[in-house]
Amino acid sequence: MLAAATGVYPELIPKPATTPKVAASEEVPSPLSLVTSSPEKFITPKGTPALEESPLRRLLRRSS
Repeated sequence: MLAAATGVYPELIPKPATTPKVAASEEVPSPLSLVTSSPEKFITPKGTPALEESPLRRLLRRSS
């Protein structure tokens, strides 16, 4: 009966409500951190941040 209640009313049960919240909260920062760190990682190892920032900033300005 608990399994049926969980599927029908997931918001009323604390366990399933906590699980998706944790998963969602971890999924949000993951892509954001990857997107923010990817350009920085490409810029840092190359040693030419100025050359990499120019095209990136232009793309950001055009998209915005």
